[in-house]
Parts: sequence; structure tokens; C-alpha cells
Amino acid sequence: MEISALQKERAAYLPKLPMALRGAVKVKEGKPTHSVDNQDEIKKLFPNTYGLPLISFEPGEIMLRKRVNVGVILSGGQAPGGHNVISGLFDRLKQLDPENRLYGFLMGPSGLVDHNYKEITADFVEQFRNTGGFDMIGSGRTKLEEVDQFEKGMEIIRKLDIQALVIIGGDDSNTNACVLAEYYAAKKYGVQVIGCPKTIDGDMKNDQVETSFGFDTAAKTYSELIGNISRDCNSARKYWHFIKLMGRSASHIALECALQTHPNICLISEEIQQKDLSLNDIVEYIATIVAHRAAQGNNFGVVLVPEGLIEFIPAIGRLIQDLNDLLATNGDEYRDLDEEAQWTYILDHLKGKNRAHFEHILMDNIKAALAAFSVNAVSRISGYILVTFNEHQADEAARVIRTVPGVARVSLAYHTNRDPQEYCAAAVKALREFGPFDSFKVHAKRSNTDYELTSIDINRKVGEVLCEAFPDKKVQMHDPDAMVHVLVVQGSVYVYARSERGVGGLPVGSAGKVVTLLSSGIDSPVATWMLARRGAVCVPVHFSGRPQTPDTSEYLVQDIIRALEPGVQIGRLYVVPFGDCQREISVTCPSNLRVIMYRRIMYSVAERIAHIEGAKAIVTGESLGQVASQTLENIMAVNEAVKIPVFRPLIGSDKQEIIARAEEIGTFDISTEAAPDCCTLFLPRRPETHAKLDAVHEAWELFDHEGMIERLLKQTEYIDFESNTYKAPKTLKRKHSELAPREIYQDHE
Repeated sequence: MEISALQKERAAYLPKLPMALRGAVKVKEGKPTHSVDNQDEIKKLFPNTYGLPLISFEPGEIMLRKRVNVGVILSGGQAPGGHNVISGLFDRLKQLDPENRLYGFLMGPSGLVDHNYKEITADFVEQFRNTGGFDMIGSGRTKLEEVDQFEKGMEIIRKLDIQALVIIGGDDSNTNACVLAEYYAAKKYGVQVIGCPKTIDGDMKNDQVETSFGFDTAAKTYSELIGNISRDCNSARKYWHFIKLMGRSASHIALECALQTHPNICLISEEIQQKDLSLNDIVEYIATIVAHRAAQGNNFGVVLVPEGLIEFIPAIGRLIQDLNDLLATNGDEYRDLDEEAQWTYILDHLKGKNRAHFEHILMDNIKAALAAFSVNAVSRISGYILVTFNEHQADEAARVIRTVPGVARVSLAYHTNRDPQEYCAAAVKALREFGPFDSFKVHAKRSNTDYELTSIDINRKVGEVLCEAFPDKKVQMHDPDAMVHVLVVQGSVYVYARSERGVGGLPVGSAGKVVTLLSSGIDSPVATWMLARRGAVCVPVHFSGRPQTPDTSEYLVQDIIRALEPGVQIGRLYVVPFGDCQREISVTCPSNLRVIMYRRIMYSVAERIAHIEGAKAIVTGESLGQVASQTLENIMAVNEAVKIPVFRPLIGSDKQEIIARAEEIGTFDISTEAAPDCCTLFLPRRPETHAKLDAVHEAWELFDHEGMIERLLKQTEYIDFESNTYKAPKTLKRKHSELAPREIYQDHE
């Protein structure tokens, strides 16, 4: 084969080696290794190779050794650097002993199994040195997982007298290497199996492997192309370019290219997963930036998108999981249907399409609510959410769970296996703990039919045992005092009699975000709770009378937020010092319209904060006719100041109903503490109850309301709380730089 001048020049390049590999080296053994996670499970799978010591290299002396033959396999997709790994192996083997031999197995792991190989020679190596691709010996994706494959591989290894086998590849290829090494170690065949990490994805990193080969070249090549596109984009000034980058289920290439080229937007899959963003969140994020640049006259840009993005969107990931579970269980039934029937089948069996999404949100909220408890696990099981924890915490944990929106009922159940003796004994314990009763009933339910006893059989067995244990109690089929539930599900049995209603509603985080006007009074905390109960993430805004009043109300509002925990978790409280602006309004506007002006300003500020937060509505604690400002005419006059919806969940409630709910959610005692706030400032003696819009508009123009709104926004402070549902805004960073966080209030007398 004739070698071109270019290849001669390329072949002359000598890659730089680490200091430890320049010249002769010796091996130093370190501490035993272990997996990052699932140590026990992995140790069981690899008992002969798990825990091998960490190996490092140090300068040493060349020692005479016996002849060594080595085999090498290229596996998986090609990546620049594979040929140089083989070249390096060849050079080192020949340096140690010219009689050493290197054999390349052709077309990947199948070459080992099929005994398809080629001896690597000096002339052959020179054709491929410092070149990309895997064409020197070819690659493949054959899985090494069968004993027959291992033994066939051993036949050729013995024939060629190979002492070590090097497998160059990515995640799956190194799994092949691990499985093969474990088998040969168990059989004591005396063959070393060495995995060499290769992937352009850059997701095979640890303390010893800074980056896998292939990644650097891929990142530089992509960055060059992205840079060219960016230059074209700046030249044409009228296109948005969306560039999808390789990386499978990792975003390392996208991130590295973003650091090198500075695109307008770079989506990072892992960040999206960590923040639990939806597809709509991502679209809104991109659209906001596009709109922001358009407002500056820049109708162009570059967006980097990692190829595995879709599977990292939590809601879609959960949908994929549910589909996998469905098809794993009912695959045969599904495959027998035509295409249209298959689609209908999936929709029917996913239980309303959104159920899994809501259940996962609820599970996260329950975990957060039980942060102070020793919870073993929170999981979905056949239409239920199962929480397991230490028995002595059961009552207190159940009380907390009942406060979490989305929880319909909480039942304290015993977990047993399918042995009738065990779940009958659990039924006796459950009924004994129920409390006073005169009559009872057993209700058994099977989620699948692989258990030999029917529901009627279970009812009969458990009922007989309970009749013996409680001879003075009677069985009553209709309206019994106590009902013992026996659920047979997924290889286990759950037995309970104690069951109480939860607050119901929808899980917080399932219905978007709202801004709530939260005072230290009775009404607004109830309104906030009611919106949270319907799944909304509530972002409260408190208008303080500061500096015209003390900041007591701010402390009380923080206490209210903590009282709503753990069921309603609020992530951020905005505090607006409103006193000076109220004073200004009081001296410029007609006294009877002051309150309406106050509220129009408050609504306008809340609307701006809603835009910052990505909230879709404002929530107030107003009740029709309760005070002068809450008449239909006045409500309309205030509503007119904003464009987003204003929700009033208490609009038809009377005061006693609101008080009863406040007592139920634990905010009433706090709200009844005396605290001057903005609602008590500069109140007119005779407030307008039926405001005319013309008069409202005239009063509105008597002061610089736009300037006042901007001034209040600049003075706005915020306090952050622990919350798993709240996500701080990602856009309008310039505006957020003006909102300095206040010192979080800890305690007060």
C-alpha cells in the first residue's frame, strides 16, 4: 500500500505520554476499589473480580520478562484515538521483546468468538498511526454474555497463547470486559481482561480517567462547526439555528461546546432533570430568550440541544417508564392489536394519561413532608402510594401525610407475605388498634390473579380468625363500625383497619404557579392554602407598612408560612415595603378612593412579580361584601389595573367559614396576633363602596403610579424557604439582581 506524503507526516507525530509512562515503569498497588453505588449487588455479580486494588505506575527499571502475546478488540462506535491505542500497545510490546505478538480480533467481540483475527505487524500499524476511525481491525457491538461465547473465545486465546485481552470501547463494551474477566477468573484460566474506556460522549469519568479518548476530538470538531454557524448567523442576522449534538444520555459534549463557542442557549439534560422541568418549561425558556433578543433587534441566535434531552424531561421519562411497565406486563395482548387499537389500548391502560405524573409529584411532596422522619421508601403500588417507616413513628407520620394536598386517605397498614396465618394475625392487630367498635367487616381485594385464594376465600379466612379473637363483636355487612382491608398486591399483603381522610385536592406543583397576596390576617392564608390544595405552587407577596409601621407583620407572615408546612411548602416570600407609597397616595388622592388606589398599586406590583416568576394568576383573600373595598364595583375597579387573572377562592364564604378553615390549617392563632400592617395605614373615614370608573381613572392620574410601581419593585426583598415544589425563575436575571434577599427570620419573642 502506497502511503501519501500527508500520512507520512501524520505518522511522524509522537503523542505525549504521561511522565509515569515514559521509559520503564513499575506497578504499585493501592487500596481496594469499590463501585460508587449498589456495592453489595455488584459484589454478588462479580465475586472474583470485585475489589481489586487500584493500580498506579511509577518510574522503574526494565526487567527481563517472558514472552507475552496480547489480543485487542475494538468495540462499539468509532472514535478518534482507537488506532493509537493499538499503536501504543504494539510499540510497547515490541520494545519489551521483539518476539512479543499483538493480535487484533476483527469486527469487534464477534472476532473473538468466531476466531477471526489478524496479527498486527509494524508495516500494518504504520498505515493507521495517528488516524481516526476503527478501520484497522473493524468494530462491532456483539454482547459477550453466554458461556458458549466465553469458551469459544478461550479456545483461540489458548491457541495463540494470549496472556492479556484488551477491549477498547464504551459503557457496554467495558461491561463485556467485566463479564468476561469475571468468568475467566472464576475458571482460573489465567487470562487478564483489560477494559480501555472509549466514548466521545465523555460520560466515563472518574479520578483515574480524566476524559475518555474521542471526546476531545469530537468537542473540537463540533465547536469548529458551531463557530462557523455562529459566524453565519451573525452575518445573515435573521435565522435561529438549532444544533443537535451527540452524547446519547449525557450532555458533556453540549456543555463543552457551549464553553468553547458561547451560543445564545445551551440546554443541559441533567440540569433539566434535576430541576424537574417540563417540556412546556423548556419551550417557554427558549421563547423568552428569543423574545428578549427580538426586543433588542436581534432576530437570530444559536441553540445547542443534546440528543438525549427528551428522556431527561421527568414527565416524559415517567411516561416512558409507565409504557415499559405496561408493555412488559401486557406485551402479548398489545402486539395482537392493529395500530389504531394499540393506541387506544395504551391510552386506556395509562389511567387517564396523567395519573403517573400526578402520583410522582405527590410522592416527592410526601418525601419532603416526612423529611424529619426515618422513611425507608416511598413508592407506587397498584393505585396506592406506599410509605414504609418505623412502626413507632406511624401515628405522627400519618398525621403529617394527611396535610399534604393530593392525599385522599391515609391508612396505617401492616405488611406481610401471602401466608394466611401471617395476614390473619395482622388483621387481629389492626382491628385491635382501631379503637372502640361493636361491628366489623372484612374487605379483601386482589390486584392480580396469581394468588390461589379468591377475595371471597380471603374474606372467609380472615373473618373466621377475627370472630374468634373478638367473640363479643358482630359481623355486619352494611355500615359496620370498623372495616378490615386486606390487599393482595405484587407478592405481598397489606392489612389495615385505621383509615382517615386526607385533605384531598391535587399535589402541589401539578397546576402551575400563582402569586398570592398574603397578609398576616385570617383570610389570605386560607386563600393561599386553597390554591395550593388544587395543585398550584404559591408565591406569596406581603405588603408591609414599613417604614410607617413596625415589621411585626412580616414576622407573622413567616410564621404563617411555617404553619402551612409540611403540607404546603412555600419556596419564596416577597416583601414589599409599602408604607411611604401609601402616605404619598393619601396626600394626593381623594380620601374615599385611597384604598382602591392602594390595591391597584398592590395588584400591579404583584403582576410584575408574577411575570418574573412565570406565575399565571394573582390570588387574594377577598370575600364579597366583607369590607368596604370588597364590593362588586370596587373589585372591578381594582381588577382593571392588571391583565392577568385574579382568583378569589373565598369570594362566596362568610367569616365563620373562613375562621373554621384557618383553625383547621393551623394559621388562625397566628393571624389573630395584633400587628400593624399596610391595611391599617391612612384609612379614610368614609371609604367609597361603589366606585365609579371615571373617578377611579382621574384619581389614578393624580400621581406617578408607573414610577411608584417601579420604585416598589426595586425596594422589594425576598426570603427563601425550603421547598421541593418551588423553582426560582430562570429568566429576567437583570430584574432579579435588584431583588436582594433579606436575612431569613429565625425566631422572635
